[in-house]
Amino acid sequence: MRGVATTAPYGHGGTLPGLADVAAHYSTRGIPIQDSRAVGATEDWVPQFDHAAAGQLPAFLEILTGDVIVPN
Repeated sequence: MRGVATTAPYGHGGTLPGLADVAAHYSTRGIPIQDSRAVGATEDWVPQFDHAAAGQLPAFLEILTGDVIVPN
């Protein structure tokens, strides 16, 4: 996950421009976004993010960005 904040866009075909968009998408199990490139249906067992956690997730993922330190 290191550096994920620097690899936008996200999702199938780059349909989600930022981490906040990814969190919002998965907080609703991805159902509201209709993408003609997506195939299949969302299964009932797919978990839904807690809305409060979805709001905090982008900030956490941005913390994971940094220089890689290779031990000697």
